[in-house]
Amino acid sequence: MAKLLGLTLVGLVLALYKNHRSSYQTRLNAFREVTPVDLPNCTLVKGIEAGAEDLEILPNGLTFFSTGLKYPGIKSFDPSKPGKILLMDLNEKEPAVSELAIMGNTLDMSSFNPHGISTFIDEDNTVYLLVVSHPDSSSTVEVFKFQEEERSLLHLKTITHELLPSINDIAAVGPESFYATNDHYFADPYLRSWEMYLGLSWSNVVYYSPDKVRVVADGFDFANGIGISLDGKYVYIAELLAHKIHVYEKHANWTLTPLKPEAGKNPDPSTEERIQKMWYIYTMEYYSAIKNNDFMKFTGKWSELENIILSEVTQSQKNTHGMHSLISGY
Repeated sequence: MAKLLGLTLVGLVLALYKNHRSSYQTRLNAFREVTPVDLPNCTLVKGIEAGAEDLEILPNGLTFFSTGLKYPGIKSFDPSKPGKILLMDLNEKEPAVSELAIMGNTLDMSSFNPHGISTFIDEDNTVYLLVVSHPDSSSTVEVFKFQEEERSLLHLKTITHELLPSINDIAAVGPESFYATNDHYFADPYLRSWEMYLGLSWSNVVYYSPDKVRVVADGFDFANGIGISLDGKYVYIAELLAHKIHVYEKHANWTLTPLKPEAGKNPDPSTEERIQKMWYIYTMEYYSAIKNNDFMKFTGKWSELENIILSEVTQSQKNTHGMHSLISGY
């Protein structure tokens, strides 16, 4: 009898392990087949061989790239060198990248490990670049002032906080204020691995300002990219391992409210495909507008796309069929 109970217990454990492993592989899209896509007018940009983790495009076409990320579990292209911030002008016929010199003596460049980036343009047109960095496997936000004439970044400040243990991406709303995604609850690599394997949806989004820091959204299975709509009314949050993008309404006090689906309506399986096609078309038009210096014309079209996305997501249960892959990164 004891042997039978023992075998039964072992069988149950193995069955649970097998089911959980299958669920884990599904969350990671481990067996997903990727269909090759032939994009028009694509050109290899030389000088970003260390990998472009994130990019930020200014209204005038200048584009920042964060490169050289070293992240646990991800192959590093150049592990012996610190990361860099590169600059490219999309108005040029054949855009090329150049490294931005980082000025000031308050940042340890040897451990600079840039991840997500975001910009904020002040009323006097001063451009601030906020950069997520992981020096020695920790998480910081480095605040820079962009010096366009010198083609350099002046380091102003390093931000750390106990509510920012594992920052992935950032959306700036001021020179020192931002929303940030924590892709894990734990900072310890061992605990992070178990958190991810067990599917613990404990990652979150934090609002940071010099005066107030708080969690404004949580319950994510690896919160990833984050962005704000052009009109500043909505925040888009990518939940990587759930393959969703969530839409939140942003309030004057910086809190976020999820846009909830209408009860009793079934999701439309074609919504995601339509949104991805629209996003692709408008992205192509975006770069075309940059090359033709026609930003104002494009801004109206991009606002139109955001309205369409919000409408589509509302009709098809936003929290079930999000726009996965539209906000990317790791």
